[in-house]
Amino acid sequence: MTPPAHPKHIFVVNNTPVLLDLVRTLLEEERYRITTTNFLPKTFDQIADLQPSLLIIDLCIGAQDGWQLLAEVRQEASTHGIPVLVFSATQSLLEQAAANHALWGGDRFLSVPFELDELVLQIRGLIGVA
Repeated sequence: MTPPAHPKHIFVVNNTPVLLDLVRTLLEEERYRITTTNFLPKTFDQIADLQPSLLIIDLCIGAQDGWQLLAEVRQEASTHGIPVLVFSATQSLLEQAAANHALWGGDRFLSVPFELDELVLQIRGLIGVA
């Protein structure tokens, strides 16, 4: 089977380099195109420019970065339609995001720690195979 000429692009935002490397390796093996970054002032601009097929964002305890980025992605017309997978080690943060879908825009939610197979299943549920 020939891989598609333009594999689906996933943009992952997290402050943990080890997790970013792990997710990159896993999703590249699944033949997705991956961009990873930690929370930086220009993260939204990167997302808007790249128009990924899927956005994966970590909600960090004590930091508003994930929340602010989610709100901006949901509010801006250029990024409003990008599916978002939200993950966190804190179940209450996931519940808060799910309860305010219109504001935060999470389409799927994943608790940390998670099985890598579960991450792939969630991604395929949102955007299909690469």
